Amino acid sequence: MSVKKGSTPRDDVLQGELDDAIFAASFGKLIRNDGPTIYRDPDQFFRNTHPTAALAKLCRDVFGRLTSTTEAGAILRLSTGFGGGKTHALMTLWHLAKAAVESHRDRAGEVHVS
Repeated sequence: MSVKKGSTPRDDVLQGELDDAIFAASFGKLIRNDGPTIYRDPDQFFRNTHPTAALAKLCRDVFGRLTSTTEAGAILRLSTGFGGGKTHALMTLWHLAKAAVESHRDRAGEVHVS
């Protein structure tokens, strides 16, 4: 099967409404809750994000370090060139961390926070 036959473009692409600005992702805008909805809204963001093995590993590594009681800190170097997914990876981590904090707040009455 060819890529053309096996792929169905999103409605915005089919209708000619694709905004080129979405290709210029800005982590700064995301944390200020600014910029295109496709980056700000976690549901839209994850609907349009393919969870590659490398992205999943990065998430496991980062959150593993953050939740470790034995790690004092760490630096993870993302060594990719332009268009390699560094900003997208940061946005993924931001949305996951924000969801974890919101989930914790929802359960705060049930969980002892030290």
